[in-house]
Amino acid sequence: MKFVLAPFAFAAFAAGAAPAPNLVVNPDFETRDAEGHAVGWERLPSNYKVADNAGENGSRGLVFENDDPDRYQVPFQKVPCEPGAEYRFSVRVKTERLINVKGQDPCATACLQWSDA
Repeated sequence: MKFVLAPFAFAAFAAGAAPAPNLVVNPDFETRDAEGHAVGWERLPSNYKVADNAGENGSRGLVFENDDPDRYQVPFQKVPCEPGAEYRFSVRVKTERLINVKGQDPCATACLQWSDA
């Protein structure tokens, strides 16, 4: 199974009348550190990679390839939020070669988690 999270895929904005800056660092995965890792993101699990020409209009994209349906790992980044504030979250996903595994419909998922900590 493979899906690509295209550039500008991750966006978290404080909701309001005026346009707000994206709160996600390096949402398009274009910036890498000296070791080649996506800046702002925790180390990517082994079934993810940032690839050239995998994103929108030939830019970089986050590629997920997984041949083990029992392996569920996700890349993540902590985004600062304020209590009582409203935020808007969006993601763009392109899929390729999705297969039915364990009787489940093939699909791509975006996960949003939060805590009080």
